[in-house]
Amino acid sequence: MSDLSVWEPGEEPKIPPFPSAFLGYQRKAVDRYIKDLLESNNRGSQVLELAPGAIVPSEHLNRYQDLGREIGELLSAVQQTAIRIREQAELDAANWRGEATIEVQKRIAEAQATAEDLRGAAWEVSTQMIAQIQEMEAEAYRTIRKHSQEVIAEVENQSHRIREDARRRAEGIRSNAHVESLEVEERTRTLCDQMIESAEQQVSAIQERVLALERHRDQLLEEIGGIRSGVAPIGVKLVDQTGGFIYPPTPAEEGPEHVTPQHEMSGLVKVISPVGESEEDSSQDPPEETATEPEAAASEERVEEEPADDAGSPVPHNFDDLFASLRGNSAPAPQQVVQRQDAPRRRVTVKMGEDEAIELQEAMLLPISNQYVRLFKRLLTEEQNRVLEGIRTGQLDWDEGEVDNRLRSHLEMLVDQSWQAGHSAAERMAGRRIPKPGSVLEEEPGFASRLVADVSGAMDLEGADGDVTQKSLMASRMFRVWRSEKLERHLQELSEKYYERGLGESLETAGVSSTD
Repeated sequence: MSDLSVWEPGEEPKIPPFPSAFLGYQRKAVDRYIKDLLESNNRGSQVLELAPGAIVPSEHLNRYQDLGREIGELLSAVQQTAIRIREQAELDAANWRGEATIEVQKRIAEAQATAEDLRGAAWEVSTQMIAQIQEMEAEAYRTIRKHSQEVIAEVENQSHRIREDARRRAEGIRSNAHVESLEVEERTRTLCDQMIESAEQQVSAIQERVLALERHRDQLLEEIGGIRSGVAPIGVKLVDQTGGFIYPPTPAEEGPEHVTPQHEMSGLVKVISPVGESEEDSSQDPPEETATEPEAAASEERVEEEPADDAGSPVPHNFDDLFASLRGNSAPAPQQVVQRQDAPRRRVTVKMGEDEAIELQEAMLLPISNQYVRLFKRLLTEEQNRVLEGIRTGQLDWDEGEVDNRLRSHLEMLVDQSWQAGHSAAERMAGRRIPKPGSVLEEEPGFASRLVADVSGAMDLEGADGDVTQKSLMASRMFRVWRSEKLERHLQELSEKYYERGLGESLETAGVSSTD
């Protein structure tokens, strides 16, 4: 604020610089300046009014008048200045307002343009980011899906391998059990045949022994009749000489002599066996005979033949000689034992119609064929998995030798069981047990060679070379053809071949021929 005490008349008042505002100077600053000027003027007037009786010198009075005049001029100048300042401030404020409005509009337009540019750029960037995110998402989805498919395929292959290994082990155990059961059945059948043959031989030996004993009995009866006819006159003479036949008392029982009347002596013969002979015969067990000892049993019956005493033999002079002669005459006459010879085998012809033969073949081969068709389908699935895994990894090592090594044992079991079925069919046709002929079954290498040739040929076709997917597709297609068409036909031909062989060899061994 300017100080009026140092102000001179005619001098422009010093207006302090007012702070600017949006519409000009700050109104509060201008009002405060005017208020200060008015307060200074009022203080001067108050000073004059407080000393009314004071003698004021003329110079002071003039001075005060001049001062009042100057103050009035100053006030009018201040008012004018304030009006001018206000007008100028309003003008400046209007100018500034217009400039500010123009500047604000310009800046708003620039901001709008910048915002539009930024919005467009942000839209483009966001669109590109969204597209990149979508591509990344799609790529991540494809990667995850591919990885999950590989994991699922690996798990499926692993589970399939585990299942096939378990199934193969179970099949091996079942096959081994079946083979063992067949071997046990064969051993049982062989043992049964041996026992039956041994029993038949024993029965034949017993029958021969019975026949020999019957012939010996007839000879003994004839000899006893001859002895009776020879002893009867001697008894009559003894009765005539002694008057009766006296039985000598035994050492354990001695009693009065018993005299047989003459009319009871006719045809009386007393035969005394050698001491201990009856006990030995009764205590001696019959010899055990087996199928390998018919000649030994017959040789025991073979004794030297001696002529029996007839009625013309000399009469002994005492009883001891008489009984000794009787004992010698009562010995069993030996018989010539003729060994039984096997009659020449006759060839028997079995008549069977074609329909019956076909029905018998189907009944014997159908269970075996169904079992091995299922088994080889599983084995072909394993081979297919090996081939596909080798194609996928680029390390395919699949040749005829290793395939034949894996499949040969199963083919041999099929061949053996088909031959056994033919042998069983021959036994049904003959109606009896037939000993198995010695037969050597050759190997069948055709299965593995055909399979490997067909699959390799399918993979080497035009368009499949170098393409993993195409090679896998062609290999899978060929394996499917084998499982659905070729496998059953090949196994059926193999089983029928060895069935016919087992049937023919067994019938030939039994001496039986079949006619349709």
